Amino acid sequence: MIRLTIVALLSLSACSATPPPVDTDPPTISTGSTTSTTVVPPKYSDEGSVVLSVQHPDAVNDTSSVTLSAMFAEERRGYVNLAQCVSTPISWCAPELPTVEDDYVVVEAYQETLTDNLRTVSVGNSIDFAGYTVASQNMDGHTIYFASNLLSQGLPSGALDLSFSGGDWGDFSGTAVDGTPDTLVVTSPDPLRETGHVAGRDIEVRWNSGGNGEIYLAVLTPSERRLYLLADDGEFDLDTSSLSLTNGDDLDLVLGRWTTNTLDQEGNDIRIEVHDEQWIHGVYRDLGGRTEIIPEDSCFTAQSMPPLTAGTYFGDITSYADNTNPGASGCTGARANGQDGILRVVLPDQTWFEAELGFINDDGSMYLLGQCGSTQTCLTGSDSTFGAGSIESLQYFNNSGVEEELFLV
Repeated sequence: MIRLTIVALLSLSACSATPPPVDTDPPTISTGSTTSTTVVPPKYSDEGSVVLSVQHPDAVNDTSSVTLSAMFAEERRGYVNLAQCVSTPISWCAPELPTVEDDYVVVEAYQETLTDNLRTVSVGNSIDFAGYTVASQNMDGHTIYFASNLLSQGLPSGALDLSFSGGDWGDFSGTAVDGTPDTLVVTSPDPLRETGHVAGRDIEVRWNSGGNGEIYLAVLTPSERRLYLLADDGEFDLDTSSLSLTNGDDLDLVLGRWTTNTLDQEGNDIRIEVHDEQWIHGVYRDLGGRTEIIPEDSCFTAQSMPPLTAGTYFGDITSYADNTNPGASGCTGARANGQDGILRVVLPDQTWFEAELGFINDDGSMYLLGQCGSTQTCLTGSDSTFGAGSIESLQYFNNSGVEEELFLV
């Protein structure tokens, strides 16, 4: 049987006819012959988080989107990306960022208790960042600045400015980030399709290398979330064996190019992150005791490959050519558009042959040819089920009186 399974300043005053003189020089302390200037403490000691994210089309969302979130609080509760963590629960909450290339830190899933006793502050009715104006909102008693699906053709180039006024932190206007990340192009896995990640095989993550910003990879599973810092060389192989996954678990990847900065606004610490991101949605597949098989991509090579033996297999033909198609009037009863993988089958006389085929991500079909490449020699075929994961099956009995060389496509 064959199975090819193919992610502020407070001021108090009293009325007086003549205001007292204002001493603009800092006070001094004299001790003998030594004079020292006192240190003026910062006005504030709060923390803020601003995250701007551009997300490209993926298997779930067919259009790009821009999301801006910001929170200002007495503290970020230990998360550098508090605004993203609270406003986008499907993402992650990062106590820190990784600092070693191709290594990771464990990040957390959002928990509703995170905002318990969180004391947010208002920096005004709205904030302006990177050309976007986002109004404040009340979220369960907390002030947050959030907007998604903002209209954009992508991130603006160059430095990005942040400004706000009229709130608890006074007025601020200045450069928040010196440069924006360049657009990230992911070449593998295909982000426009949900990917089946097979147990025992590394996930080959590939992208166009080079450009402004550092490369981060978030790995999101039901039991664990990781954030990697990657060398910007265009490739990383993710070992899934340590992720404690079971068959059917969601396994999503978020590959991004980021620029980051930390602002000191008179003592307030504002963490800025700008992301250009690509989600890659996937499912983990544990195929059990199957053996990997590599079908051929052409009849020229298929005719010299070893014949198929009885067993249970998995393989991948996503990069193969579309060579044959029996058509709607052919032996499968439907058009068979798509990549073709070819296996050589040698059947002695009076031998029964049965095969089943299922694709993790696609709908498949299969057929058995007497002559490779010639759909007119089709002996039997199957395209009776529809949808990703559906199973096709066919049977054939050789009673020709001689050994037959056949080709399963």
